[in-house]
Amino acid sequence: MKTTLIALNARYNHVNPAVRSLRSSVPDRDIEIVEAGIQDRPFDILGKLLRTEADYFGFSVYIWNIELVRRLTGLLRSARPGAVIFWGGPEAGGDPQGEFELCEDVDFIVRGEGEEIFPKILTALDAGGLEVLGGAEIAGVNFPGESLTTAYPADVNLLPAADPGMIENIENRIVYVEGLRGCPYSCSYCMSSETGRLRLKRADRVLAELAALSDAGAKLIKFVDRTFNAKADFAEEILTGLIRRYEAGNTGTRYHFEISADILSDSLLRLLCEAPEGLFQVEAGVQSTDPDVLKQVSRKQNTNKVLRSASKIIESGASHVHLDLIAGLPGETLEIFTRSFNETCRLKPDMLQLGFLKLLKGTALRNAAQRYNIRYDRCAPYEVVSNADLSAEDLTKLRIFEGVFERFYNSGRWRRLNSFILDPERTFPPFEYYKQLVCFLSSDGAADRALSPKKEAQLLTEFIESFFVSDERTVAAELAAADLIERRENLPDRLVTLLPGSFFPDDGEIMSLLGLDAFREFASTAFPELRLRSPKYLKRDLCLFRLSDRARLAAENSRCPLPAASGTEGLRHPEETEGNKLYAAACGRIVRVIDAAASG
Repeated sequence: MKTTLIALNARYNHVNPAVRSLRSSVPDRDIEIVEAGIQDRPFDILGKLLRTEADYFGFSVYIWNIELVRRLTGLLRSARPGAVIFWGGPEAGGDPQGEFELCEDVDFIVRGEGEEIFPKILTALDAGGLEVLGGAEIAGVNFPGESLTTAYPADVNLLPAADPGMIENIENRIVYVEGLRGCPYSCSYCMSSETGRLRLKRADRVLAELAALSDAGAKLIKFVDRTFNAKADFAEEILTGLIRRYEAGNTGTRYHFEISADILSDSLLRLLCEAPEGLFQVEAGVQSTDPDVLKQVSRKQNTNKVLRSASKIIESGASHVHLDLIAGLPGETLEIFTRSFNETCRLKPDMLQLGFLKLLKGTALRNAAQRYNIRYDRCAPYEVVSNADLSAEDLTKLRIFEGVFERFYNSGRWRRLNSFILDPERTFPPFEYYKQLVCFLSSDGAADRALSPKKEAQLLTEFIESFFVSDERTVAAELAAADLIERRENLPDRLVTLLPGSFFPDDGEIMSLLGLDAFREFASTAFPELRLRSPKYLKRDLCLFRLSDRARLAAENSRCPLPAASGTEGLRHPEETEGNKLYAAACGRIVRVIDAAASG
């Protein structure tokens, strides 16, 4: 008998680990995996399922695909009335009896971890279908109207490894793996603590799986572990092994971990700060910096240590840092959320995700929703609408704020400008800046609609002109221009009017530079983005070259000296710039390198 396992991913480039782990648990069975995206048309997915000609169909169910799973289950039942259809996964297992009421076409639901019981399920079905399976009373297999059962937590080291050879076309896809199951914490909004005690795979086994996936072409591997560093020795062994592999020449794969920053050991923190640049992506949940709010959701956290550890990793520049906040937690007013945002954003993480509380099935907070007067969407992902401290209007405004922040900060398109905005010397807090940006965009009807890069740059220019004054306006304009130049995008005419005349190199500087073969040779190797053969882009590219810290480093490490150039007076020394010390220092270093090369 044939089984088809279905993974409906949030994005086309994701790879579902659950269905592959199930397939690995029965290597001698005829198991086919069908993957699709939630954006795909239901009838197109149905066609793929029917073409497998399977007898049993199993869906991997999550909050992002539950609605589509229900629809496909109904379609599949109509098309194949005699087929066995079952569900598994966190969304199905949170409230199986509730799901039976919403979808009568599913035959049974697996609650808990399925690898150990999956072979038993198939054996029973082969022996006599649903009737035999029901009589087998396998823990974790739930039928309509019966008492709830849960599969026992598995010994993760006895589970078969997912065979990378079974993962088709993983190049340029995000591959998910696990090093441990369970969670040492008991946050009331999360299901991870419900998965049983903390169970770790052997580090050597995890490293072998990672090596096999990397060799198969995986570019990004994400650990699904909620607290990767729950056991410091385990985490350190994994990171050390990956660094050694990188140093041995295996540089094509990057790794993403979710950590608890307040329990980072000194040695693990040092590894993250000294790792090869870009090898690791670190995600750390802050959620809130208010101790009373955290207490309301049973989150144990040393927030000061979280912020200190995150700051050290960010300042090192070695690992990409992604921080999380949750809006809508019980006891969190708009003032409290604003303070959490400012304290976290000041760290200048690579990404700061503003998530909204979700009342997940099976969580303690969902059961206590009435106590906190939490109203939430009854459809997945069950996002908060309002609570006792934040009105629906407040949360709606925060959602618009989140969209603007995602576009102008998390996108990375305005990296230089945002660094200036978040400088501790700025008199305005980060939330106020982005709030004013939201208000400005809203007046144009652009806060909650898609914008072309050109329109985005135009609107940001207008905002810079209205928000900043005096020298700060000039510096903000220069940095916005440098961000655009780096992306090879044209500068809005209005932005050019805000720039000092010395921002672009003058004709004399251009001729001086182009007339020297040594400079052309140096620039073509040290800074290949320079389009020295394209007069149309020459002034723009040379401007970028002058502003770039990469140019400074290349010059310092090159035996080919930079030539003397007229126009270096346009790059201000630190003492001549008010407010932006980082920007001024970078420009000053470039000036000194150029001057030293010229005099030498």
